[in-house]
Amino acid sequence: MPLRVMFKFQLMFPLLSVSSRRCMSEFFNVNSEVHLFKTPIPRKFQHLPLPFYGGKYIVSIIPGNGIGSELMEHMKDVLEEARTSIHFEEISAPTSITQADNDLYHIKSSIRRNRVALKGCIESENEGNERSQHNVNIKTELDLYISIIHCRSYPNVQCLNPNIDIILARQNTEGEYLMLEHETVRGNVEVLKIVTREKTEQYVKWALNYARAHRRRKITIVHKKDVYALADGIFVDTIMEYARKFKDLRFETMRLSPFIEKLIKRPQVLDVVMIPNLYGCAATNILCGLLGGAGLLSKKSYSDYYAVFEPAVGALGKELVGRDTVNPVAMLNSVRDMLAYLKMDKDASAIDYAVRRTLSMDKIQTPDIGGKATTSEFVERVKYYVRNFN
Repeated sequence: MPLRVMFKFQLMFPLLSVSSRRCMSEFFNVNSEVHLFKTPIPRKFQHLPLPFYGGKYIVSIIPGNGIGSELMEHMKDVLEEARTSIHFEEISAPTSITQADNDLYHIKSSIRRNRVALKGCIESENEGNERSQHNVNIKTELDLYISIIHCRSYPNVQCLNPNIDIILARQNTEGEYLMLEHETVRGNVEVLKIVTREKTEQYVKWALNYARAHRRRKITIVHKKDVYALADGIFVDTIMEYARKFKDLRFETMRLSPFIEKLIKRPQVLDVVMIPNLYGCAATNILCGLLGGAGLLSKKSYSDYYAVFEPAVGALGKELVGRDTVNPVAMLNSVRDMLAYLKMDKDASAIDYAVRRTLSMDKIQTPDIGGKATTSEFVERVKYYVRNFN
């Protein structure tokens, strides 16, 4: 078989050899909390290895619009201090409507080539279709069917509830976010909510293996079956079918309204939340508000082939550009997640320790969470701890 044909064959069909990585359910033995952000591999086979040239991983970075470029520069400074073995392929976000399709093509091609990406928020157009919503388009085209947000409060950070530790597992590619709507006649609009068993099964396998790997015990399934009997019904029923294979986990179903009430009043009783796409967007923003703001939490989105890391809330923050007051924690946590995914344990631990030490012990905090420090002051202290991490 010619070499080119054989390489294409390998791209189409994953390798079935024994995985060379350690089981992702093992926990790091380091003095940090990076073990809380590890990534299990629920599938039994190993894909082609990640791009690794000259002793460095190749990672796509998309700064996005607004404050994204500033945050990426700070992120690069921290990684340079840690001397990580990563080379970045930087792709600019679309800057005009006429060039959007071409720019998005290059972004998606880069992620397909490198299979790991670090991303900021890309500004979308207000046309209400998938092509105009660039962040949604990337998730859908790359089939990033699940996003994980570990919602955990930081000590000594001003927040509405200091005792939260919730894993939010959100279905990422279906539901209302497919943006299938049309006007039948003037003044009448129809919206399609698409939920399929195939995509739900992908999501369920991944989420339940993630919960088991992190030694969680209770799964809360959020739905509105009273309104969407078929769509949310297939979501809930598919999860409960797979629940039989996870006897170490307890399952409960909860309608959206009482879930939101419990999320605000008693979030301590929640452990792992499995939630459809649109409801997950609302839950993410509520949790960020409870924990102190949009600048703290990171999000990890996965498909069978790709991994994209970014802040949990896609905020452009245009009003903060050039003011040196933006909170860099969410982006630094995204870097930590990416390093943990790449099995760069020491570097991930160093950044995790440095961020927690700076934020909670030294109390160097930006104005959005009640502090007076600048972004540069926060990053400089993080770099100091990274440099002296053993």
